[in-house]
Amino acid sequence: METRITVRAHPGAIRSGVMRYQEGIWHISITAPAASGKANRALVNYLAELLDIPKQDIEIERGLTGRTKLVRICGLTEEEATRLIKTGL
Repeated sequence: METRITVRAHPGAIRSGVMRYQEGIWHISITAPAASGKANRALVNYLAELLDIPKQDIEIERGLTGRTKLVRICGLTEEEATRLIKTGL
């Protein structure tokens, strides 16, 4: 079981957190800068903590160098992932 979500990363924020869900995209702020993959690693770490799953179960499939990313989440249905991400709002 796996699901995919679209995330718009906002690196360099004061704190990491879910900002909003708009037009099918989760907007998530990340404290790490957008340099050398730091924001991508921070996003994966944040989602793993929020969803209570291992980091290995989260993969950025598309958008490694851009702000809009397609993220694959293993072990959760879309409904479960959505419910858990909403707790970060």
